[in-house]
Amino acid sequence: VDGHEICGVFLARPTLRAEQERLLKRVSEGHTAKQAAVEQCLASYRNNFAKLHEKQEDLLNKVREYFGSNPLGNQIEEINGAGHASWTTITTNLSRCGVCGNSMRLQRR
Repeated sequence: VDGHEICGVFLARPTLRAEQERLLKRVSEGHTAKQAAVEQCLASYRNNFAKLHEKQEDLLNKVREYFGSNPLGNQIEEINGAGHASWTTITTNLSRCGVCGNSMRLQRR
């Protein structure tokens, strides 16, 4: 949350949900077209993503404050190398990586 807020993205605050609920109410009352509401919500999320992408170093610095300069330590090597067996997959196909497009999985030690 702190990382998002330092980048000017306020996803954890109730204002985003309140704005979307107001928009949905306008749709239900016939004042706003459904497609226009969807496009407005998507534009909001795209704007937030663009802010996070633009300020990704600020976001990473905030994450480092909580988890250290290398939050995964040598675990990256373990995931990709022989130590992989010490990890348990909780969920496969969690989502697609935004960088390489490969399928991601949620794992724990």
